[in-house]
Amino acid sequence: MAKEDESKVQAFFRRIGQAILNVGKLPGKVKKPSFDFSKNGSEGEIPSFLKGFFRDRHAGWPEYVILKLQISLLFLFISAVVFSISFNWTFDIFSGLVVLFISIYTIYLLYWQIKKAFSTDFSAYRSFVFIVFIIVLEIVIIGRLGILDLFYNYNLFLIFFVVLGTGLGLFIAFRYKYGRDYTFATVLDVEGSKVEVETHYDIRSNVKNGTFYVETETDVKKGDRVKLKVDRPFIGLKGSKPTHIIKNLE
Repeated sequence: MAKEDESKVQAFFRRIGQAILNVGKLPGKVKKPSFDFSKNGSEGEIPSFLKGFFRDRHAGWPEYVILKLQISLLFLFISAVVFSISFNWTFDIFSGLVVLFISIYTIYLLYWQIKKAFSTDFSAYRSFVFIVFIIVLEIVIIGRLGILDLFYNYNLFLIFFVVLGTGLGLFIAFRYKYGRDYTFATVLDVEGSKVEVETHYDIRSNVKNGTFYVETETDVKKGDRVKLKVDRPFIGLKGSKPTHIIKNLE
């Protein structure tokens, strides 16, 4: 029974992780990762039943923490919507406690795990989480203060456009302040002017973890740390695409 429960949990993380960590299937032959992805130094460890899943996607403990944060923010958003439209005091208390619990857990992830996994760019991750908190608070205020009752016939449209407008404005401001058109990677292989590099999750350039073939005009060798130019579309739901090596950091 325990094995069956574990397989269900693994399948759940696999479905969500497939969408968040890497949208497509990886090639049949996956090269050995450039480092041990089960740990990020001594900061944390991936559960044993998920190590293979993350390793195959060139993802490590930082991506595992990001996955937990994104799932937490998703459930926070859903629970806030439920709380804002709940219909009796018993359900109000329950859904309100759920919102409170997930909020506390999200703050824990942010300051105790995200800060360790992404210490250099922590301010960007913190701002992103606070943006989501602002949107969630807006949903709760609109729903709980009866503002929708003033626009009864158009309440769904009101909440949608108000939240959408606020969200777009905040994320545009986030992109303007923290966005960048480059990221960092490790060289896996060199074939003439084509170089295979390995990237990790980077919220500022919107690059996901994985491997990419890019051009290079500078000499690099296997194992070098490099700076990559990134083709970053305005929306970029599937992530940005590294294009070529700007600089060898070794």
